[in-house]
Amino acid sequence: MSKYAVWDFMNSKQINEIALWGRELSWRDQAKLDQKVAMLERVDLGILKETKLLRDLVPGVAGPILRIRVRGDQVLSPLLCQGPQSPAEEYTFLAGAVEVRGQLEPEGVAVWAEAHRQKVESSEGWRCRHEWFARKTDPGFLE
Repeated sequence: MSKYAVWDFMNSKQINEIALWGRELSWRDQAKLDQKVAMLERVDLGILKETKLLRDLVPGVAGPILRIRVRGDQVLSPLLCQGPQSPAEEYTFLAGAVEVRGQLEPEGVAVWAEAHRQKVESSEGWRCRHEWFARKTDPGFLE
């Protein structure tokens, strides 16, 4: 059973930007990302940070934007936040990103993530439930 709800940012055209980004990933990267999201749903924030599954956007600087690091065909580093509607009960993915030579790409993704967080904080209409990737092709995945 899920302990936390996971949401994705939607743009003004009601398009799930996280799903759009994720569809461009390899099946292997999608599956690895799904595994990490499944952990987000079930494990407390303190443990996620201790195990370094969840990291601060800027190392050593606590802030509202977090990132997950997923090693696969490429190093995924999607940005998310707790809440913002109910921080103790949910996470919202704000922007898709990858790490290339230690830098987040696309350039400016952290600024976009903060703008997305502020939109979601102001209104529920900027997000939808998280869209799973690998589960669409393998109904037994993570069940």
